[in-house]
Amino acid sequence: MCKKKLSNLKLLCLVIPVLLAGCGEPISQPKGMLTEELNCPEGSNPEIERWGGVGESSWLKACKMKHGTFTGWHNETKQVEGEYRNGKKEGVWRVWSEDGRLQKEISYENNKEVAVREFK
Repeated sequence: MCKKKLSNLKLLCLVIPVLLAGCGEPISQPKGMLTEELNCPEGSNPEIERWGGVGESSWLKACKMKHGTFTGWHNETKQVEGEYRNGKKEGVWRVWSEDGRLQKEISYENNKEVAVREFK
């Protein structure tokens, strides 16, 4: 009886991951999309992402530009925050240490670093 329960448990441990992962074919990006070149304007980058609902096989390739507030986190701690304007860093960017202390402020004008203020 114990051997039968143990083998059923092993079988269950093998089947559950397959069910959770799904049995369908992985959806890959069209080869033509990967070879097609985009001429993105300065400050933007080509990006490929899924387009459509779950289970759809549509893809989007577009030039994307960062604009607005950028915030980077590591675990539960904010690490960096600043502004992008038309794909370029602008204004004061703040950088924090892993323990949450403000380490530095970096000022940017048109994506160029113009001043750095460090904190101890």
